[in-house]
Amino acid sequence: MTDKDNCEEARDRSEAEGGKGSYGCITLMSPPQGEKAAESMRAQVADVPLPANECTGDEDGFWYATRTMQCQIDPNVKYTYFDSDGKIAGTALFATAQQMDLSVKSLQWSETDQLVMLKSTGDLPPLAITWTTKCSPTCSPGSTTLWTKQPISVGQWLEKTYTISDTPTTTYDYLDVTYELDIDAPNADQLTPPISWDSEVRCDDKLSIASTSGCVVPWTTPTLSVSRADYGSSADMIDWAQRNLSGH
Repeated sequence: MTDKDNCEEARDRSEAEGGKGSYGCITLMSPPQGEKAAESMRAQVADVPLPANECTGDEDGFWYATRTMQCQIDPNVKYTYFDSDGKIAGTALFATAQQMDLSVKSLQWSETDQLVMLKSTGDLPPLAITWTTKCSPTCSPGSTTLWTKQPISVGQWLEKTYTISDTPTTTYDYLDVTYELDIDAPNADQLTPPISWDSEVRCDDKLSIASTSGCVVPWTTPTLSVSRADYGSSADMIDWAQRNLSGH
């Protein structure tokens, strides 16, 4: 949902209910929108550092992955606060960061989620964060609440590491992991639903290691690295084949 659509929906609902109270709306911006908003705000004030993980250097909101890890960093969450007259009274920009670490020998994985408030503008009341991670039915737990109405201010950094596991299966088991983020302000009506986004994990016994079950990132292609220091001419031969043979 775009910034305009989300806040227009909140405005329409406020007017339908009489339009007499303050309200807020949350926007999950696209990566280009988030990057532009962060650059604009940082030009006005000292930087608040982005959270860091294996995706540091690629803070553009896209998921990056190896076979057993996926991560993202993005200044992509905007909260807009409207006063009782329906005018924008203040805004806040947040950055999220996530990293999921998997193992081909285990049906349990760990995830670390982070959130930092980068900037606020105008007359913004105190804000509170609620974040819930949900996993498809075979996961345990099926729902993990990281924070419930956790107060947050500019420069404050929230971080939570937790584990999720899957049940053994003999078929390809693709698991949808969904994240829901809500932002509340005192005495402000929240007229739009929490923003949400997702990722995917595969956990089963169909991996290349015999007699074991594990979890991988299903949408990334496995990569075999062959070091010249370790394998010498064999690495050179593979390199030559990739560069010169049409069927590489």
